[in-house]
Amino acid sequence: NERLQQINVLLNLISEQQLISERAKAVAFRENERETLRRAIREEIARKDYEAALALAGDMETAFGYTQEADGFRREISELRKDEVRKQVAEAVAAIDRHCRGEQWNQALREAERLLRLFPADAQVRALPQEIENRRQNHKKQLLESWNQAVSRHDVDGSIEILRQLDAYLTPAE
Repeated sequence: NERLQQINVLLNLISEQQLISERAKAVAFRENERETLRRAIREEIARKDYEAALALAGDMETAFGYTQEADGFRREISELRKDEVRKQVAEAVAAIDRHCRGEQWNQALREAERLLRLFPADAQVRALPQEIENRRQNHKKQLLESWNQAVSRHDVDGSIEILRQLDAYLTPAE
């Protein structure tokens, strides 16, 4: 009989909790929900899904009114995103540099165009195609100078070799 009374008390408690409004539940369990939201934001940041993390930070602000904490998350996400962009740009610039040193101008331009599609707002990325062209023109200029020096020294074999290299850089008019 005593055990039945205990079960009855528990059933009444469950029944009452079922009758609690959604708003009352939200108030009662807000700390758990906030902690869950914080963990979710951290998980999205760890996965580098910055858009999802920003959306969750917005939820934290609108659902719970924690503007300062949401702004803190937004700043952190923004810095992490910038670091990620800097890292990707640095890696791509290193690849472009290798292509330029290897006189692989088309590959360097393709890499710059790929980077431009990914980060069109980045000033360094926007300057890459012109920088590649400048490096190409400087290399052409060096070859022309070397060719002129070889011709002035009457080094026929050397001048022909340089001319072969230079041929890829000259326009039909040149």
